[in-house]
Amino acid sequence: MTLFPDQNILAGTAPAEDHGRTHFCTYRVTESDPGFRPQRSVTYGLRLVVGSVSSDLSLPEPRRVSLSVGTFRDVAFPPATGGVGPYAYSLTCASGSLPPGMSFAVATQRLAGTPNVRFRDSCAYAVTDNSVPASTVSRAVEIEVAGPVTGTLSLPTFVVPGNVIRLGQNERARVTFRPATGGVEPYTYGLHCSNRAPAQVPGPIILPPGLGFGHLTRVLSGTPTEAYGGPDCTYWVTDSATPPATLARNVALIVEPERAKWRFTQRSLAQQDRPLMRDSELEEQPIYELPDAEVEGDPQPSDTGAVYRFLGVSRPLSFNSNTRELEYRHPCDPDDDCDPRLGRTSTYRYQVLFGDTIDDTLCIDVSYRVENDGDDETEDPLIASVRIRDDAHFDGGQYVCPDPPLQPTSASSAAPSNPVHEALGPVHARRALDVVHGTVRDRVRGWTPGAPRALTAIAPQVGIGSLSGESEGFDYTGSSESVSTGAEIGVGSWQAGLVGSYSRTELHYRAATGLAERGYRSGEHTTEILSLHPFAAWHMPSGGNLWTSLGAGTGQLRHRDDLGFPSWSRSDVHLRSYAVGGSVPVADVLAGELEAEAGVESFAFEIEGGDRISSALPTLRGRDWRAGLTWSAPVRGAPSLSVAYRHLTGDGPEGGQLEAKGSVSVDGVLDPRLSLVSNVEGAFGLGDYEYNSWGLSGGIRFAPGEDRRGLGVDLDTRLVSPDGRGSADVGLRSEAGYGLWGGPLFPTVRPFAGVTRYSGDGSLRRSLGIDLRDTPGSRVRVEAWDRPRDRLRAIRASLRHRF
Repeated sequence: MTLFPDQNILAGTAPAEDHGRTHFCTYRVTESDPGFRPQRSVTYGLRLVVGSVSSDLSLPEPRRVSLSVGTFRDVAFPPATGGVGPYAYSLTCASGSLPPGMSFAVATQRLAGTPNVRFRDSCAYAVTDNSVPASTVSRAVEIEVAGPVTGTLSLPTFVVPGNVIRLGQNERARVTFRPATGGVEPYTYGLHCSNRAPAQVPGPIILPPGLGFGHLTRVLSGTPTEAYGGPDCTYWVTDSATPPATLARNVALIVEPERAKWRFTQRSLAQQDRPLMRDSELEEQPIYELPDAEVEGDPQPSDTGAVYRFLGVSRPLSFNSNTRELEYRHPCDPDDDCDPRLGRTSTYRYQVLFGDTIDDTLCIDVSYRVENDGDDETEDPLIASVRIRDDAHFDGGQYVCPDPPLQPTSASSAAPSNPVHEALGPVHARRALDVVHGTVRDRVRGWTPGAPRALTAIAPQVGIGSLSGESEGFDYTGSSESVSTGAEIGVGSWQAGLVGSYSRTELHYRAATGLAERGYRSGEHTTEILSLHPFAAWHMPSGGNLWTSLGAGTGQLRHRDDLGFPSWSRSDVHLRSYAVGGSVPVADVLAGELEAEAGVESFAFEIEGGDRISSALPTLRGRDWRAGLTWSAPVRGAPSLSVAYRHLTGDGPEGGQLEAKGSVSVDGVLDPRLSLVSNVEGAFGLGDYEYNSWGLSGGIRFAPGEDRRGLGVDLDTRLVSPDGRGSADVGLRSEAGYGLWGGPLFPTVRPFAGVTRYSGDGSLRRSLGIDLRDTPGSRVRVEAWDRPRDRLRAIRASLRHRF
């Protein structure tokens, strides 16, 4: 609970642990201007009793609202009951606005006014109480305005100033087109810009990459990723008459190419508090040093200087452009009771300029509050709070800042997290575990109980897959590359082993409209996870098995979000998991065995640290169960097939998923042994979980014989970097060599030749070398390689030893 002295109001939400308690307090008022008399005060005793919520928050169903054009109406909506007051009401429609001419009073819950156009929309009447956490109840209501047609459909001559739109590449933009009049509402708007086809009026919305247009809101928004110089675009409107009427206007759209620009190094900041002295005789008190900017892009500007400015600043705030410090000076003596307005957030624009051009803009929220320390003898300190937001966008020829989001009601609330991480984190984690647990199940199925067996050969598997779906308001598509390997030992019916896995998942996402209004548009979300998973299995005499696995992994997440300007973050990720599964034989089908399997899986996925726009995330947990059928032939090397239903639960995307997987392994093709493993898998979501994926994986392994001689072939997919400066890429690598002889010092001498192809630019790298010692425990290699595309050549020597 907090007392606001300037308003004589005690407000807040008492904690649950105070239920039933009585507090004895003292309320005192002291005059501020005693004149020639001693300063006087009056004190009263006060008893505060904390009760409980009488009932849950509820809201009656409102009736359908029918209005008429040109007729005044005052419609009362039913009030809420239960919960914790005071209540906050809202009335919103799917189109984004109420009928023109009507307004909703949140204090009295009344919709009143004189509608001037036809209107029909589905709206939501909602109430939020003051409990912690707050409860919200929403009811659907249809609002219709009937009336005559207001005239012939018409569009303004200039739908935007000059009918010319100028945007910058990789800069957030928002342009609102002027509305139509007359005709029959509602209207449908469209915009067509294409070098390939003429505009069809009406027709599909076609825009340069990164831009979107709302057919109801008339808003062109987004972050254009490519330069665009025409041709002219067509903006049109269609009304709801029968037959519909259509009008169009030509608009020029120009997206200027990106140049090197100054970008702020820090793009977001949670609430930062600074205590202030209430003494007007003091000089300016520094509140916060705002971030500096660095040059990004190419070519570099000739002048490295940048100018910082802080728009809208006024007393008691000031801005020092040389030190980039936001400063405060108290306006008068504290006895005059002239604190700045408490509890109100003011938003300013902080900009960096190169010459006369604004290169980057951040939104700065500043608010003040008085913190009660409970000591009546000392003055309560004045606290200034500063928060940095990266959601400025270009609109109407200038950068604007949207209204600040609601702040947490208590200082103990969790730090704000990035909704992109919350939505896509489980997708990365589940993809990594799909690879690992699939490998564990394959090794358990392929095990034959019997005499004690030593460490088996390590056979790597390479996987390439595709992902698509929707999670928490983000549509995503992407790809996945993985390499997994394992080994096991066993005796009798017991089997124990270890599976190691590396997975890289890259997702491209686009946010839904509601999230786009909060500043999240589109971007990339990529993880690289390396994990180890020990497992144990018990094989029943009947042919079934039970297995369990624990796992832990670590890696890195890279995140780029088009928040107006390309913003990057890097974070550490940690993965923990456990799984329990089992299968029992059901029947023999065509000399093969049909098994039924079931299992339970759980994971914890954490994202920590990072900079710019990433923030700490709570642990995401899921507990999934699976059930399915598996068919495998008793002959080693014959194909196997499994079909399973997996139910996904927890804090991540929920729903069902149907999996199908087929695999073939051939061992002992040549002597020395050459092992081949291939897998084809696919999954698609059921219910609310729209996760779809397919994958191809394969592994080729050369196992030398006793004399260490013979042909060896390797094929794998790995994450590589084309050069020391380039970004990470995916490379498909193939290598062939021949073991010549063996001995005590050099067990295998193997010349080899290899080729690596990079998916990013299609270039090749050729290599020629020799392995002086090639064993499962160690390898000594000398390699010469060249890259014809860049004319790069190098000689590399490497030593690897496994302890």
